[in-house]
Amino acid sequence: MDNGQTVNDLVKRFVAHQKALGLTDARFAARYKEYLGSHKTWLKLKDNSWAGHVAENRILPKLQKFAEQLDGARSFDSDAFFENLPYVVQMQAQFERLLASPLDIRGLISLAPQGVGKSWLASWILERETGSPFFYLRLLHSWREKSYQLACAITKKLGGSLTRNPGDQMTELIKHAQSLGEIVLIIDEAHNGGIVLFKLLKDLIDETPMRFVYLGFPTEFDVIVGRSSSAIGESRQTLRRCLQPIHDDYRDGIMAGDVEMYLAGHGFKRNAELRAVANEIQPLCTARYNLTTLASAIRDAKDQAEDEDQPLTLGMVTNAVKALCSTAAQRRAWLETPEVKS
Repeated sequence: MDNGQTVNDLVKRFVAHQKALGLTDARFAARYKEYLGSHKTWLKLKDNSWAGHVAENRILPKLQKFAEQLDGARSFDSDAFFENLPYVVQMQAQFERLLASPLDIRGLISLAPQGVGKSWLASWILERETGSPFFYLRLLHSWREKSYQLACAITKKLGGSLTRNPGDQMTELIKHAQSLGEIVLIIDEAHNGGIVLFKLLKDLIDETPMRFVYLGFPTEFDVIVGRSSSAIGESRQTLRRCLQPIHDDYRDGIMAGDVEMYLAGHGFKRNAELRAVANEIQPLCTARYNLTTLASAIRDAKDQAEDEDQPLTLGMVTNAVKALCSTAAQRRAWLETPEVKS
């Protein structure tokens, strides 16, 4: 398939996405300006009259990146500036510590709620470490406390063979992991494995040179490891082989520095005003979905700026954050009314 046809096929997909969102051409182009360019460019892409208006070798990479975002390859809209988020900087340092640690230390546990950037970080590490022995696995909730499903999922991710006998699957996993050497398995939504995952990881640590990164929610983690004396004992056997202390600086959500760097990545100048805004809206973002809320607010603010034919301002972003959080609070209050609860 030639590049021109690839552009047209991608555009058809984006048109369907626009229809699903219910956005006008102007609002859709404004929301995804970094990928689609101007409103005029989007219209020409839609009616297949873009040749001669925009260079094929310039628009295609942007459209492909847009497609990656829609596919969930990244948690956020862009990638260049997120490397500077304090959370990402901290995790890079932790990751390097893990790789340089002696073989008696095999794990890195990072706990943070939704929207901090755990999944994006995992995707970025895998992209950066192309060709290295890194593997990524996102656990499903339906696998919780199910040793056979967990063993099968890890074995399959590492390229091993599955067995019909649950008793043989762990043996197969260990044998295959031994053959791979010092690999690193990044486990996202790791709390979905329950205490059984800790038992499984302990066996892998004891029998193979594998290292692992555990990315999970702090509240879920606390419930898992503290629900019984048996769970506490099982978890401690694995935790003692992990970097200490557990990385949970972000258990309450993003910090003002993350908000500041995120806004700076969207073109706002780093100065006293930006820091003041970051300090003001950080608690609101943390109370909802962290950077996910901030990203939504920025999109809404960009739509407003486009509608009013005005430049995007920090005030617009602040108001958008407050509006999102106010809507969420109103819905929670509505759900708690006696009429609805009954």
